[in-house]
Amino acid sequence: MATASITIQQPTDTQPLAQGGGDGSSSKGKGSGSGATGTGNTTTTTTTGTAASINSKLKASLGRYSTPGGGRSGPPSGGPPSRGPPSGGSGGLGGNPPRAPAPPAPVPPAQGGQQPIARAADVKSMGGLPQIFTGDRLIADDFIEEVKGYLRLNQDVAGYNSPIKKVTLTLTLMKGPQVAGWTRDMGTWLDTLDPILDNIPDVWDQFLYEFSQQFQDSQRENRARGEIERCTMKFPEIDDYIARFEDLSRIANYDANSGAVFQLFTKGLPDDILKEVLTSPTPTTYIDLKDKAISATRSKVLINNIHRAPNPNKGVGGFN
Repeated sequence: MATASITIQQPTDTQPLAQGGGDGSSSKGKGSGSGATGTGNTTTTTTTGTAASINSKLKASLGRYSTPGGGRSGPPSGGPPSRGPPSGGSGGLGGNPPRAPAPPAPVPPAQGGQQPIARAADVKSMGGLPQIFTGDRLIADDFIEEVKGYLRLNQDVAGYNSPIKKVTLTLTLMKGPQVAGWTRDMGTWLDTLDPILDNIPDVWDQFLYEFSQQFQDSQRENRARGEIERCTMKFPEIDDYIARFEDLSRIANYDANSGAVFQLFTKGLPDDILKEVLTSPTPTTYIDLKDKAISATRSKVLINNIHRAPNPNKGVGGFN
């Protein structure tokens, strides 16, 4: 288990989520100052309900201590520490493909659009629970995505929006000797939290960060980069090739429209399909490249089918 400390910066006015039918206002500070509550001339200082206090309790439960002048960068508030760009630089056909850029800002909905659907009342939990996680790093990311999907499906169900309960549910889905010690430490951390004042989104965010540090496959990107170099199309399975290539590209965090990704994609095509893809007009985007490869494959399949089809006129009217 890692022993480096976590340092995060987050505004101290993060509010706990409301419990049951309340509005959560009972935990909101009245007055000025960080973490201060009170009325009139009386001020009481509290250390609950802030990202810093929750992180401090987490470190204590995991047996971590601050290290002066160092330590890894903090979790969710600032994001996990970056691994830096792939070696060889970005861009160009000779180096490693660059990482994908940040997604564009969402487009605001048009005025006068559809009305939002009201939340249903008395909703029961839906869907099956994710599979038990036993500590296999190769499926750690998939496990967390399953948990997120289950929580997303049941976000209208009472209690499922509580960060503390999200963590508790996830811990119940982790069993076995490889996870027992870590889940015990996380349970100890939860026991130190105030169920009202500390029930803020940072609890879930910090849990996800700690899970990734403990169980995430650190070599997943590197393996994907190696596999994408060996990824080839088996004619005529163009759809399977595209699905596999894009999955590996996503794991490797490559920019689909970089020249290097173009090279990797075309490298895996059969020669006759590649020749057709590279004819004028040359594709300028990955979507164009993919569509042209699909079109070329379909044409090749059609031509093969025509050549294999029996000639209905053979032996008729003097033709042999």
